[in-house]
Amino acid sequence: MGWAIFDGPHLMKWGVKRLKKPNEIKELIDQKEPDIIIIEKPASGSFKLQSPILTFLHGLYGFVEGYCACKDIELVIFDVKEITKWIKERIGTKDKIKRNKKKRLTRDEIMTIFNIQTKKKEMPFDAADAICLGLIHLQKTWEVTL
Repeated sequence: MGWAIFDGPHLMKWGVKRLKKPNEIKELIDQKEPDIIIIEKPASGSFKLQSPILTFLHGLYGFVEGYCACKDIELVIFDVKEITKWIKERIGTKDKIKRNKKKRLTRDEIMTIFNIQTKKKEMPFDAADAICLGLIHLQKTWEVTL
């Protein structure tokens, strides 16, 4: 699971945490103490993920939703298509983009926008997606343009 921390429009930290149980996200939330959590709604059953992965993602989503309500943390939920829409606008295409290409394009754009100085292979796609969702939220709420 990718995560990113912003202070206003500034990207402060990012990373990936491999989770085995949905409640492991509690530790990350408690450690980072966010004001807002932005998550991507899990794909529907038509998505080409293996069933156990999809089941886990739905469990994680439900846990985050409930935990945010208990801790009074604002929760922003984006549809899985938001990143695709963003990258298509960013590169100026209306054509369909395959999943792996979209992941690479998103990572490359995020690294450029935030001047992330690391080798591309060292930035996991999940981290780039988390940063991208934060950026989309900033663009919608703060009218930030990058």
